[in-house]
Amino acid sequence: MLMMFGTHGETDTQAGIDSVWEGTYGNGVWTPGRELNGDEDNQGRSLRMPAGSFTIRRVHLYHYR
Repeated sequence: MLMMFGTHGETDTQAGIDSVWEGTYGNGVWTPGRELNGDEDNQGRSLRMPAGSFTIRRVHLYHYR
């Protein structure tokens, strides 16, 4: 599955991926694993989620004009 992000209501603003972390969530606590690099998030433009498996990823976004 390919995930892409955008902005809502602002036509002159773009959204990009600042960082993506794989990790786990247990007992109400986020535990980060590895940080994905630019090859894995298309240089901050999209995020590909593996089909047929379950992963948790924390994504921080930014916006720019």
